Amino acid sequence: MQKVILILNYLAALCLLISYLASFISPELFWPVAFFGLLYPGLLLANIAFVIYWILRRKKYVWISIIFIAIGWTHHSRILHWDKISESEEQEFASAENRFKLMSYNVRLFDLYNWRSDKNKVTRDKIFDFINAESADVLLLQEFFVDDTKYFRTLDTMLLFLEARNYHVEYTTSLRGNNHWGIATFSVFPIVNRGKVEFSEKSNNICIYTDILINTDTIRVYNSHLASIHFNYEEYDLIQKMGGVGNDAQSRDSSGKLGNSQQIKDISDDDVSFIDVSLKMIERLKIAFKKRARQAEQIAEHMGQSPYKNIHAGDFNDTPTSYAYSKLVENRVDAFVNSGSGIGSTYSGKLPSYRIDYILHDKSFQSHDFQTIISNELSDHYPLSCWFTIK
Repeated sequence: MQKVILILNYLAALCLLISYLASFISPELFWPVAFFGLLYPGLLLANIAFVIYWILRRKKYVWISIIFIAIGWTHHSRILHWDKISESEEQEFASAENRFKLMSYNVRLFDLYNWRSDKNKVTRDKIFDFINAESADVLLLQEFFVDDTKYFRTLDTMLLFLEARNYHVEYTTSLRGNNHWGIATFSVFPIVNRGKVEFSEKSNNICIYTDILINTDTIRVYNSHLASIHFNYEEYDLIQKMGGVGNDAQSRDSSGKLGNSQQIKDISDDDVSFIDVSLKMIERLKIAFKKRARQAEQIAEHMGQSPYKNIHAGDFNDTPTSYAYSKLVENRVDAFVNSGSGIGSTYSGKLPSYRIDYILHDKSFQSHDFQTIISNELSDHYPLSCWFTIK
């Protein structure tokens, strides 16, 4: 029995090592390694379990997993971190004249398709109340929806209560000329320029940049929503049966079809072929890994040519062990790692819960008091907020 456990330990340690490599190997070159990166949290927990097991058994094999866990120390701080700030640093930041608050939030179309409840306007209004209470100086929203017919009001209503009334909105999809899906950035400071990063292939994903004048400094804020996986009903149903995610209303990809539809509720065990659905899931993951890698490379190249100090935030749809994240954080600071505390998960479904939303910045800024607002469950993503000063 001990021999079998030892073999499993070696296998778990090897898989954990491969998961670290996902940050460095583009899915375009060898996509299977990206799957190990996705499994990283589970692999880390498995190795911790082996450490505990061998300690209890008082065996020397405890060093196997300890060594492999230690190798990936920088990866661990990206999902679990505690910030220590002195009282003097707190006072210095509080008295800074050029500080501002930035918030990034995937609002999931303001619950347009009733994912959270059967009363989407109630959820939408709660999201409005939350945004108003947070009073961010710079607000970045992903999965933004505008209805020109005024039936499901969003943009016009927000402009009534927001202090950040200067805005930059871009759409990826428009239907019948009056329904629009896209992304939005709002600012209390003047916006002096607007633009977007053009991806090499047409998709429903987008990255915009907004040049904002803060006192005498012009900064550039990038707002991104990178490629989703687009699991369908049967695939989400299989994940749920395996204990992977929460209830149907919480688990649907907002870029898919209706949320609380009868089609979802009618799925039965007989509808799901484990092998067929698993193969489809792998194919969808492979496509998404590759898309995000290409999008991240193009955004990173664009940011490298920015004439201004810049911040990049949004829904990257990928984990801190991914190639996409490693490209986007290169020569930059992850605000969670710099000034956050706790577990960094930003996806609000049940296990597995991943960190897929980020606020990154260059070294011209000092980030402070990064927050993942887990008390807010109006979307399938938690809002992120962070205070900044310009150096």
